[in-house]
Amino acid sequence: MECKVHEVVMSKEMLLSCKFSHQRFRIHMEINKEKSKSSAAYEKIKVIRLEMDECKIKEHMLEADANTLLDKPDKLCLEAQVKNRSKRT
Repeated sequence: MECKVHEVVMSKEMLLSCKFSHQRFRIHMEINKEKSKSSAAYEKIKVIRLEMDECKIKEHMLEADANTLLDKPDKLCLEAQVKNRSKRT
């Protein structure tokens, strides 16, 4: 069972429209249809390289259920726990 990974680059306006509450927040995002053509049960979505000036979010990983992904593959409403993956360069 392979986990499909989508790389989503969100605009600052889209991030600012998200409602943040502690470590759980909801994100409406659009996934490229070409990447979601393979209709497999995605276990996880990794949202890489989120950039936001005010909160300075750079790399976070979102986890979503397969049901959520299969329900609305184009526009997802994820309520996921954020895991900060900080890198030191």
